[in-house]
Amino acid sequence: MAYQFQNPGKIRIRQRTADQPNFLDISGEDWKAIDGGVAFSIHWGELEIIDEVKEILKAFIAHRLSRQSVWGSFTSDGRLVTYISKSALAQKFPWSKLDVLSFLGQFAQEKDSNYVYAFNSLYEWCMRQHIDGFSRETLLCVKEYKIKRHKQYEKVFLSQTHVTPEQEHIIIEAINADFNRKDYPALLENVILQLCFELAPRPIQLYTLDVEDFKATKSPSGEIYYALNLPMAKKRANDRIEKRYRRISKQLGEKIALLLETKNPAYKEERFPLFTLQADSKARIPSPAFGKMVIDQLRNSGLPDGRPTLLRHHLAQSLADQGASAETIAEIMGHNSTLPARAYIAATPKIAAIKTRALGKNETYKSIMHMLLTGDIVDRTDTPEERFVKGMVGTQFIGGIGVCGLSANTACPKNPIYSCYTCHKFHPFPDGAHAEVKLQLQQQAQLFIDVAQKTRQLGNNRAVVQLEKTIEAVEHVMQRVEDSKGLKTI
Repeated sequence: MAYQFQNPGKIRIRQRTADQPNFLDISGEDWKAIDGGVAFSIHWGELEIIDEVKEILKAFIAHRLSRQSVWGSFTSDGRLVTYISKSALAQKFPWSKLDVLSFLGQFAQEKDSNYVYAFNSLYEWCMRQHIDGFSRETLLCVKEYKIKRHKQYEKVFLSQTHVTPEQEHIIIEAINADFNRKDYPALLENVILQLCFELAPRPIQLYTLDVEDFKATKSPSGEIYYALNLPMAKKRANDRIEKRYRRISKQLGEKIALLLETKNPAYKEERFPLFTLQADSKARIPSPAFGKMVIDQLRNSGLPDGRPTLLRHHLAQSLADQGASAETIAEIMGHNSTLPARAYIAATPKIAAIKTRALGKNETYKSIMHMLLTGDIVDRTDTPEERFVKGMVGTQFIGGIGVCGLSANTACPKNPIYSCYTCHKFHPFPDGAHAEVKLQLQQQAQLFIDVAQKTRQLGNNRAVVQLEKTIEAVEHVMQRVEDSKGLKTI
């Protein structure tokens, strides 16, 4: 028997603001909603999908709209419906395992995993509803289907997202620039830029701010302190939005207060939007418009690649650089987990410097070792072979790098090669495999770094520090060898 969606006519949706409807009309073929000032729609009558599949998709979208934001439902699940309408799945049912895997294959080509997860949610939901035509075997195939994608927050690990001092100076100059404070649009744009610099809210959070969310508190001494009761974008239940008080600077607070003074008195009630495009308007600014404001101001200031996300990265990275915990960063940034916070902590310049020194790549460390850490450079033909230094570095055997100055009857209590380059009794050969030693030590250091990073103990890891000093000593020996040959070191 074909599945038939029992359409309730209306469904309760998550509201971001008091002026947003609590219910969405889904009785007809055109489902329309507005979220963040952006209009979304699905025109079922225009989709070339057989009725049985369309009924299943309608029921699924209605379920998703009642569980998550309108924005998330339409941009992810709604687009999945569009993809299905253009595929073979739209014209046949039930779907075989081959049909499903063939459909998922198009996302692998596009390197888009979001729709794989959306389809997984669709198939899993249909299984829970006991809809005929869906099998557990196919569901397992969908769950196991993998496409290559970047790990979450991988870019934070691979690059420093911190705003440079020069860029920060440009942003601060733009915030402090002279302009007509009575010019409402100019004042609005400046407030948004400074707010994004201080608190790094998402555009949707700016969209949901009401007049009542701006707080000015006067202390007994007469000092006025300003704060925003910032709505959380990802921390909310169906019936309410969680808010967090965030203190803002006096300069920014005074600008927002001036912005409210400039507004039409009729539109300054507590439940009215805090930010509107015009002083005599009560219409909220669409969420994407906030991002455009920031982009335009940064571009006009000389940062053509500047975006709101850059300022979010800057705040999170600044907190990490100052030693803030992952929990603190996650709370301030409004993250649902500490995963992105740990990415910022791992990318702090301090940790990056440790890595650089441990791998012997920093040029400044090549010139600080003026004192000799080893003995004189000697020729291998002038020393007996039994005195040659040999040993293992990691899994690599290395021999003939120099000669040990200890007497023949004295056994060295230290680990050969690892300790030799910092010992006065070690006399390196000019033709020794010092470059190979350096390479193997770097690989050992990287191994320790990888392990230490997972346990978040890189900063005080003694093994890494010891290898760092040894690599510096090897670099110093290589420098001395080249100098002794009268050659220019590369």
